[in-house]
Amino acid sequence: MNKMKEVAKILGVELGEPFNIVGDNCNPYKFTLEGLTGSAGNVRPVTQNDLLIGRLQIEKLPSFVEKKKRNYDMASLKTRYFEVKLRNGEILNIEPPRLNVLREIAKVSKQVDGLTEQGLTSLATAVSLALSKNKENKKISVSEVECMLDLDDMYALLVKYFTWVGEIQNPREDKKNE
Repeated sequence: MNKMKEVAKILGVELGEPFNIVGDNCNPYKFTLEGLTGSAGNVRPVTQNDLLIGRLQIEKLPSFVEKKKRNYDMASLKTRYFEVKLRNGEILNIEPPRLNVLREIAKVSKQVDGLTEQGLTSLATAVSLALSKNKENKKISVSEVECMLDLDDMYALLVKYFTWVGEIQNPREDKKNE
């Protein structure tokens, strides 16, 4: 198993990140899966060993550090899920809602007008919207909600759902940090 990614990390750089070695005239260097490579692309095992035992020091390149600070990769965000176990035993991993879906859920939740026909339909619609945004890509219709959940289930689910949505507003960790 190749350990060059870990070696680079121990030395404070990333695999493929260019850096200088203090006092060296063959800069820049970078770690690849093959080992430490110089500016000409040749593997430098002796220099690599000198870095590992502390004879040489790495100097990060400011342009790479600044470029890394400016980049924001939304694909690196870790998605968090709200696990819901339905009465039939099926488990859905509910994804965080997009703003438009959250507004719609909030809108129909506000329309819940006691035990009127419209109020009950609004409640079932809100639950359907929340449950339908799931990792399993399963759409849950209003009629399915009405058949599988009672009134208490629907209210409890929405309360827990909105509590979870409030909790996940904290900054997310990068997937790379796992």
